Amino acid sequence: MRRTLLVSIILVALSVQACSLRQMYEGVKQGRINECSKTQDFDRARCLEDTGESYDDYKRKREKAVSRDSDY
Repeated sequence: MRRTLLVSIILVALSVQACSLRQMYEGVKQGRINECSKTQDFDRARCLEDTGESYDDYKRKREKAVSRDSDY
């Protein structure tokens, strides 16, 4: 019983953390988009290109980089 409860708590905590990280990423991304809107047309287009990465793409790249760094 205790073990099941502990596993359940851990799974809920991990789910909440993953959701929070996604929300934080999206919030920072939206802030960057807002800052891009304050720039000139040419710079705005370049700036907005830099904000196009989805959270899932970012997460995959990050996990790949972290695993590569841990190989050393």
